[in-house]
Amino acid sequence: MQRIPLTVAAACLLAGGCRGTLAPVQFTGSYLLASVNGAALPATIASKPSGCSTTVDVATLTLADGAFYLLLSRTVTCPSLTGVHTFDQIGGGLAVDGSTLTLRAIDPTSPSATVISMAVTVTGSDATLTLPPGALGLSGATTMLFGQRQPL
Repeated sequence: MQRIPLTVAAACLLAGGCRGTLAPVQFTGSYLLASVNGAALPATIASKPSGCSTTVDVATLTLADGAFYLLLSRTVTCPSLTGVHTFDQIGGGLAVDGSTLTLRAIDPTSPSATVISMAVTVTGSDATLTLPPGALGLSGATTMLFGQRQPL
């Protein structure tokens, strides 16, 4: 019986397709926030406790090989609280899984130091960060579009 070597391309086709893996050169850099859940800045979204809202003014996301840093400027308003402005500084680990980056860090708004996992997809010079429900005290899942990548 004669063996026929499979090329990488053929193996991908037989397996149902292959995803490209991002190399650090494709995503490392600093990004500036452009929108939150599709809304231009400043963007207001629901937050916890019920009846509160968060207005995001500006944010930067820095991605490096194995690490990330998010700086978020926002104002939280509740019926019993008049506009408290905060600067959230979140840093942690970054892992590459195909074309998705997974960011893990301690949620600074969590009294029990809960670790949050966030997904980032990079397309060209844009990065889309998806926060899970409850992260950073926000009520639902939140999508932040960052653009204008500046390489490190």
